[in-house]
Amino acid sequence: MLLFQPLVILFSGLILTVNGAEKTNYMINPVYINGKSPVWTLGDQKVIAWKTDLPVFNVSIWQQSPLGGSAYSRGNVFAQINEQDHISNFTWTVQLYGYDLDYSPTFFFWVNPSGPNSFPSAYFNITRRSTSSPASPTDSTSASSSASPNTPASSTDQSPALTTTAKLALGLGVGIGVPILLALAALVWLRARQLKATQQAAASTGLSHGTGMHQQGPDMHISEIHTDPTSFCQELPQDARGKPLRPELPDQHYD
Repeated sequence: MLLFQPLVILFSGLILTVNGAEKTNYMINPVYINGKSPVWTLGDQKVIAWKTDLPVFNVSIWQQSPLGGSAYSRGNVFAQINEQDHISNFTWTVQLYGYDLDYSPTFFFWVNPSGPNSFPSAYFNITRRSTSSPASPTDSTSASSSASPNTPASSTDQSPALTTTAKLALGLGVGIGVPILLALAALVWLRARQLKATQQAAASTGLSHGTGMHQQGPDMHISEIHTDPTSFCQELPQDARGKPLRPELPDQHYD
């Protein structure tokens, strides 16, 4: 029994040494959740965290082989190059860096993989963001047939109704608009005709006035002017033959 005590003490010392090393250099995230690897979606942002006393180190990402026992790396995703920085985490956008997700969805981070104090993270799985796939035409028809009367119609079912409504609106618009346009055209035509008739009446009235003035010329009474001076003279005495006697001027003798 005494022979086993040194072995127990030595083994306990090794355990304490290992535990002390693990508490100094280990990953905080990612870690296993209830013994299972976390699943991260492409495009999500995760905080990669660790605890270490290494002055300089790098963090690389590895893809685990689907058969196990090996992994592949495409390089570092983070590095601390200054000892005084004491960086313990960084925010990482979940991405593939050229890895084939169909080959293997399992990855892990590894701090200083080539150094003596290296330590890896827990495995984590990367998945693509799910997209809702459209239902097939057969499924849509079945769903429409099995829908209850109170179920509102889908947008696809509403399209013909909207088209019919649009056609009715267009027909009503044409049916109402055309008569209105014809009525307006008739009003314009009647207005133009009235205006033309008014202008013609005014023109004919002006012409009749002008013709009357011209035709009144011959009807104007002009007094005759007699040129016989005797008609303006006082009646003179007549001789026996009825000729007017003209007094003779006395002879004038000039010495």
